[in-house]
Amino acid sequence: MTMTVPATLTEDMWSPWLASLQPRTAVFCRADVLAPWGFRIESRPQATFHVLTRGKTLLELDGVADPIEMTKGDLVLLPHGSAHQLKDDPSSAVRPLEEAAGEGTAKGKIFAFGGDGTGAVMVCGGCDLGVSTGGAAATPSFLPPVIRHQCDRSLVEVMETESRSLANGAEAVLSQTLRLLVVQALRNFLAERTEGERRGLITPDVSRAVAFIHRNFGSDLDIDAICAVARVSRSTLTQHFTQHMGVPPISYLRMTRLSYAAELLRTTDRGVKQVARAVGYRSTSSFSRAFLAQYGTTPGSHRQEA
Repeated sequence: MTMTVPATLTEDMWSPWLASLQPRTAVFCRADVLAPWGFRIESRPQATFHVLTRGKTLLELDGVADPIEMTKGDLVLLPHGSAHQLKDDPSSAVRPLEEAAGEGTAKGKIFAFGGDGTGAVMVCGGCDLGVSTGGAAATPSFLPPVIRHQCDRSLVEVMETESRSLANGAEAVLSQTLRLLVVQALRNFLAERTEGERRGLITPDVSRAVAFIHRNFGSDLDIDAICAVARVSRSTLTQHFTQHMGVPPISYLRMTRLSYAAELLRTTDRGVKQVARAVGYRSTSSFSRAFLAQYGTTPGSHRQEA
């Protein structure tokens, strides 16, 4: 049995990519700051984000001339974890976040520091935007250094309320909310580009391979079949695919299969064996092992938790 991807997904390769995305977020801190203030975060191996829930601030990104002015409700996502700094005013001094927070007051992950001027509140954290293949998750190279997104007001209120204590399940709520915000930011980044600009984000061979995977992941695919459609050699496709999508084509195929399997488990009453076959697994045990490796839970437990 194969699973047919709806036409609305196959028409645009980015829709299934977004559907397959499972960003894992972690909250570093909630920063309550009073002007004058400024802090710096050095480059990191994972994406970094800041959600401003109150006030205004400036984001200065290394290598980018013009600062980004953030207002209440703004999310800034730095997909490649680039070094940057935030401050209330261009003239304000900047120190490492750990140093600035250490001179203020701290309650768990809630930091308060700065002077006695106008205040701002932000939730800072990091997330993986790629797929882990045994090590760190690689971020797709087509993403820009920074993405700015205006969040829905209701989600900003959730962030503000839950980040006040960061206790009693608050981090779990924040994590789920942040995952939604990150996916929305990436979706809007793509939606704001023309069709030609979106096609230009990746090479033609990778585009053909991704579209083929999403149309046929329920079939018995292998790397040779994908390369034939991409019209390049195995080594070339692996190099280009990993560069642009963050993982090799076979890892991306596995991710896609398991993402759709998770959706079937949440939204249908198909048995685990049926779901495994629908997404291209001949062996239920192999499917269950792969699912556990990607999601940290079994298919049956995932259905119960949905």
